[in-house]
Amino acid sequence: MSLENQIYAIIADQLAIDPSQLGPETTADDVDGWDSLNHSRLLMRLERDLKRDIPDHLLFDLTNVGDLVRVFEKATPNA
Repeated sequence: MSLENQIYAIIADQLAIDPSQLGPETTADDVDGWDSLNHSRLLMRLERDLKRDIPDHLLFDLTNVGDLVRVFEKATPNA
């Protein structure tokens, strides 16, 4: 499974939605229940499940799911 598809699956599971509701331009405002608390939980889960650490300063520049995928694609996997 591609990293992008893994991210979509994790987001969908965390927010209890169908992955087909997600696309690169999807924002938190587009998904019921994607509030700041769920966003924090989602980011922690993505880091844990994908075994990648994202510098905190990059997490504040995310505007949509596509940005999230790009940040994780550039991240170095944990050892």
